[in-house]
Amino acid sequence: ISVVGELRQLINENPNCAEYYYYLGIVHRKRKENVMAEKAFREALGKNPGHQGALLALAEIYYPQGSFNILEKDIQEYFKIYPDDNETMQLLNKIKTGQAATD
Repeated sequence: ISVVGELRQLINENPNCAEYYYYLGIVHRKRKENVMAEKAFREALGKNPGHQGALLALAEIYYPQGSFNILEKDIQEYFKIYPDDNETMQLLNKIKTGQAATD
């Protein structure tokens, strides 16, 4: 069974676990399957709007395309949960300006 298969099995067993969707997104991104990665990261944020990794991963997808506004609602939701998270705000700004290293 593949990594994707294992993650899908875990998701079937634990459909509300944001982490499994996040890891699935990472695997898809490594495989250059960007549509599938985006979908998995969106699922992770849907399950947990405070999931920093999924938010930053989506920023790495959208920001280089100039699609800043797509994440605006997600960013607002995240900072309602973590209003003092300056680290994430700095990382988002670095991604937005092209200063962040992506994998």
